[in-house]
This record gives sequence, C-alpha cells and structure tokens, in this order.
Amino acid sequence: MANHFYDKIAGLRFTLSPNGIIDEPPTWTIDSDTIPIIPEADGMSAFVPSPDHDVQITVAVTAKVDNPATPDEVETIMASLTETFSHSKATELGLTVAEVPL
Repeated sequence: MANHFYDKIAGLRFTLSPNGIIDEPPTWTIDSDTIPIIPEADGMSAFVPSPDHDVQITVAVTAKVDNPATPDEVETIMASLTETFSHSKATELGLTVAEVPL
C-alpha cells in the first residue's frame, strides 16, 4: 500500500503483466461508490482518477484462464491492491537538532 497526494496527481494507472495467456479481457472493480475505475478496452490496465478527499481504496481484477490439461475447466485468477489518497499538506515539522563544532 502506498499513499498518493490527490492534489498533485491526476490519478493512478493499474497495469497487468500476466505470466501467461488470459482467455478474455479482465474485469476490474473498486470498493468505492464515488470513485470510478475506467478499464482500457483490452482490460490490461485501468485508470482511477484522483478524488478530492482523503480515502483508502482497494482495486481488484479478475481474469478467466483455461488450463490446457483440462480444457473444459475455466479458472478465475485474481489480484488486488490497496492504495491511499491524501492531501499533500504537512502533518509533521520534522524538527532536528545538531551540534555546532568550535
């Protein structure tokens, strides 16, 4: 999980790099009623625009794959990531002290 400053970026692009063949375009979901997820036509990536408030989201993607050893059985594989958006305002001052030599 990473934090992203929503006032500094347009959004996040999620991209798949499968290690084999996917039988049809993957399906993308997001656990938010107010933030959309916009998949590309081939389903290999999706865009989430930056919200205007602090929020944590989970993006999930599923894909159907066929095992050649069992051609009548289709499996569904899945991946997900949780990301946080926040404003870039400072929350700590980071005060330090250092000795000054003679």
